Amino acid sequence: MKLLQNLSDWNIKRDKVDKPSEGLTHSLWETNGGIFGFYFYNIGEYGMMKHYCKLQILKDKTNPKVVYEGKDVAFIYDPYSKMFTDYDWTDQGILVLRQLLDNGYKNSFVIINLDKMSFISLEKSNVKLELHENKMMVVETIYKEEDNSTREVTKQINLDKTYWKPLNELTN
Repeated sequence: MKLLQNLSDWNIKRDKVDKPSEGLTHSLWETNGGIFGFYFYNIGEYGMMKHYCKLQILKDKTNPKVVYEGKDVAFIYDPYSKMFTDYDWTDQGILVLRQLLDNGYKNSFVIINLDKMSFISLEKSNVKLELHENKMMVVETIYKEEDNSTREVTKQINLDKTYWKPLNELTN
């Protein structure tokens, strides 16, 4: 994914002009080749240096159409996190985000299948994800208080055999 500087690249019109003193209020990313655009908007702060946003997914840069708008869903916005680097699998049709729940006290991974406009949720927060062909490896670090130790548990999810919910059913 790459960050775009110009919202008009995807024909996005804004009602309000951003003021530099308000900080970042929106950002636009696209997949290589411009098949999908990801418009993160209403970016706000829910804790010290912790940001949330709303998401709009657009398809076809030459004739953009909104294929998803999560007006009621808050996602964690951190373009310097693994979501935008290690978990950039958009070239394979997968978008990984973290959904913000319970006013920031909980979050879960949301894995979006861009081709099918569907999703699955992982109610885990302390995990690493790996994608190998159509199999996702979920590596969870479990902390044991009694002996102050950690261990990793790996679970494999076959994305072809997973029940994907329609993306319009994603709610907070």
